[in-house]
Amino acid sequence: MAGGLFLLGFAYLIGRLLAGSDWPSGFATLAVLLAMGASLNAIFLGIIGEYVGRIYNQVRQRPNTVIEYTINLDEPAALQPPQLSRSANA
Repeated sequence: MAGGLFLLGFAYLIGRLLAGSDWPSGFATLAVLLAMGASLNAIFLGIIGEYVGRIYNQVRQRPNTVIEYTINLDEPAALQPPQLSRSANA
């Protein structure tokens, strides 16, 4: 969204340079400033959203990984890897 607003502001700036005095006085300046301000607002709102999202994920206190089994640790037998049976022909 911010990129689109930035491009819109740039397009108005190019339009003002090409159209010359056909536009009312101050229209291109106002349009460019509004588009640039809105794009900065969208960028910073996205940064704040990332920050709040990371805080939310941290507050939920979910484990980062799921441990299926452990190797070489003194843990209960339920967490040990499954024992593979060897066939008699091997």
